[in-house]
Amino acid sequence: MKKKILFILALLLVVGLVITFFIRRGDHISSLSINELAINHVSLSDNELAINGSLLSSGKSYRSYNYDISGSQINITVNGGIVTKKHPYGDFNLTIKDSDLKKVDTVYLKHGNELTQIYPK
Repeated sequence: MKKKILFILALLLVVGLVITFFIRRGDHISSLSINELAINHVSLSDNELAINGSLLSSGKSYRSYNYDISGSQINITVNGGIVTKKHPYGDFNLTIKDSDLKKVDTVYLKHGNELTQIYPK
């Protein structure tokens, strides 16, 4: 009887550790490459950049973005992670309002050191 109880407790501990691992793994955020994204629409004006797209993998969700303007280009980093209850969607609509956009004429998606031009196409 003691062996059965110890076995059940050990099994519950292992299941708890596995669940904890997957919950924490869902918090992992990474930048996404152009191969992971479908960019549907990009529009650029003197003070606003709008990008509409979606993630190609159903197991990943959109989380956030970062950008930097350098000369006449803007580099956008799109971040994603594993789908969670808190982050269930892979579609995204980014709107950047910045007065420095008036000097920008080219939009790049940035992934690590790799830049992929997404506007103009």
